[in-house]
Amino acid sequence: MNKIKIFKGVVTKKSGDKTISVLVSEKKRHKIYKKVYTVSKKYLVHDQNNVSQVGQEVSFKPVRPISKNKSFLLIDQNGDKKWLNKRRA
Repeated sequence: MNKIKIFKGVVTKKSGDKTISVLVSEKKRHKIYKKVYTVSKKYLVHDQNNVSQVGQEVSFKPVRPISKNKSFLLIDQNGDKKWLNKRRA
């Protein structure tokens, strides 16, 4: 089966027309020391209708490249940042 990974993150910046910058954070545990640490990555996401606002929680998926740095498409807006420090499902 071909499963597409869905990412969840918080909009950090509206960078240009139809583009948003989204921060995806997840907590990981070190294999040996068992310390919990946060890993974050920013993605440029295509927002076709310019509907997302800074601070909103959004879901997005990978698609074919739209531009040099943009390869993700917005699929859902979930409101404010409630889950920022929770683990992804």
